[in-house]
Amino acid sequence: MTKLHRLPGVLWRIPTAIVGGLLSSLAMPREDIWPLIFVSVAMILVSIRGLRFWPASGIGFLAGLAFYMSQVEWLSLYLGPIPWIALSVMEALIFAGGSGVIAMVWKSLETLKQSFYRTSLIALAIATMWTAREWVAINLPYGGFPWARVAQALSESFLSQLVYFVGISGLTFVSVFMTVAILQALEAGRRAVKDNYLGLAASLVAIATAWLFIV
Repeated sequence: MTKLHRLPGVLWRIPTAIVGGLLSSLAMPREDIWPLIFVSVAMILVSIRGLRFWPASGIGFLAGLAFYMSQVEWLSLYLGPIPWIALSVMEALIFAGGSGVIAMVWKSLETLKQSFYRTSLIALAIATMWTAREWVAINLPYGGFPWARVAQALSESFLSQLVYFVGISGLTFVSVFMTVAILQALEAGRRAVKDNYLGLAASLVAIATAWLFIV
């Protein structure tokens, strides 16, 4: 990620955001390559990291457009391209707002000096904001659009067992939390165990809990 940041933003942020959005479609039950949802979320988050609200919103809009258009293209089969594009744009606008907030809060939290708590707090904050953005999308306007949720990509995975404890939104939260915790650990390298202990431990507990239900 450090090498990527040396390049002009437009050369890597936009492609990363779009590819991340497109990968989400392959993670959904139709294709059922569910581990890709973690890659999708990670790529989208990396693409907005370090940006201010409006630049992150712009990148987030492109990610959201790819995210939704790749998942609801079936609308065009029955209603034509206009409803498909209109719905995707509307949801992408919500995605953009959420991305802007995530990037802004993330950038602020990275200024904290205590790395042990900072990494866990970042994972907690991003997971909360992503889940909140999903809630807005599935409820507003006019009842929202209850599709394209991170948890839905995990419906055929062993992690779906966690829904029993935390519900669908809770599974989204846990999944994004794990993604951010692992992302930070990979970036930290040798400092991973020390600086990301809480986030990684919580992720392992979630995985172990889900696994116990299928063995």
